[in-house]
Amino acid sequence: MTKPLTTEEHAAITAYALVHSENWKDELLADWMEGRTQGVLQHLFNTRGPSWLADYSLADWPLSLFSSEQRGA
Repeated sequence: MTKPLTTEEHAAITAYALVHSENWKDELLADWMEGRTQGVLQHLFNTRGPSWLADYSLADWPLSLFSSEQRGA
């Protein structure tokens, strides 16, 4: 299982998504591939990569804050 995002990582992704609206994933992928990101966003590319972005949903993050026992899984 992939380690959940940190609060800082989630904040960076959310801020990017808010600025770039509905096509934020496509734009982030293009920025990653063109080397236009830095800091937390670049770290996510380096550690998780494009396949992670394809599967990621902003709605998933709050669920990852709770253990599987707390979620009833």
